[in-house]
Amino acid sequence: MQPVDVLAGQLKPDRGWTEHLGNEFSQPYMQQLADFLAAEEQAGKTLFPASTIASTP
Repeated sequence: MQPVDVLAGQLKPDRGWTEHLGNEFSQPYMQQLADFLAAEEQAGKTLFPASTIASTP
Protein backbone atom coordinates (compact mmCIF):
# COMPACT_ATOMS: atom_id res chain seq x y z
CA MET A 1 0.00 0.00 0.00
CA GLN A 2 1.32 3.42 -0.96
CA PRO A 3 1.62 6.14 1.72
CA VAL A 4 -1.01 8.26 -0.04
CA ASP A 5 -3.44 5.32 0.16
CA VAL A 6 -2.80 5.14 3.89
CA LEU A 7 -3.65 8.84 4.24
CA ALA A 8 -6.81 8.45 2.18
CA GLY A 9 -7.79 5.44 4.26
CA GLN A 10 -7.78 7.59 7.40
CA LEU A 11 -10.88 9.48 6.25
CA LYS A 12 -14.06 8.46 7.99
CA PRO A 13 -16.54 7.68 5.20
CA ASP A 14 -19.60 8.59 7.25
CA ARG A 15 -18.41 12.19 7.61
CA GLY A 16 -18.31 13.14 3.91
CA TRP A 17 -14.55 13.72 3.71
CA THR A 18 -14.04 11.36 0.79
CA GLU A 19 -16.67 13.21 -1.22
CA HIS A 20 -14.91 16.54 -0.72
CA LEU A 21 -11.25 15.50 -0.66
CA GLY A 22 -11.16 12.27 -2.69
CA ASN A 23 -9.64 13.89 -5.80
CA GLU A 24 -6.97 15.65 -3.76
CA PHE A 25 -5.25 12.35 -3.03
CA SER A 26 -4.23 12.04 -6.69
CA GLN A 27 -2.48 15.44 -6.65
CA PRO A 28 1.34 15.58 -6.58
CA TYR A 29 1.48 17.63 -3.37
CA MET A 30 -0.52 14.97 -1.52
CA GLN A 31 1.84 12.22 -2.72
CA GLN A 32 4.80 14.33 -1.53
CA LEU A 33 3.15 14.85 1.86
CA ALA A 34 2.40 11.14 2.21
CA ASP A 35 5.99 10.21 1.26
CA PHE A 36 7.35 12.75 3.75
CA LEU A 37 5.16 11.43 6.57
CA ALA A 38 6.10 7.83 5.77
CA ALA A 39 9.81 8.75 5.83
CA GLU A 40 9.42 10.57 9.14
CA GLU A 41 7.64 7.58 10.66
CA GLN A 42 10.32 5.19 9.38
CA ALA A 43 12.97 7.47 10.91
CA GLY A 44 11.34 6.96 14.29
CA LYS A 45 9.67 10.36 14.54
CA THR A 46 6.41 10.62 16.43
CA LEU A 47 3.41 11.49 14.29
CA PHE A 48 0.05 12.62 15.64
CA PRO A 49 -2.32 11.01 15.44
CA ALA A 50 -0.31 7.82 15.39
CA SER A 51 -1.13 5.68 12.36
CA THR A 52 -2.16 2.78 14.60
CA ILE A 53 -4.64 4.99 16.42
CA ALA A 54 -5.91 6.79 13.33
CA SER A 55 -6.66 3.55 11.53
CA THR A 56 -8.77 2.19 14.38
CA PRO A 57 -12.47 2.35 13.44
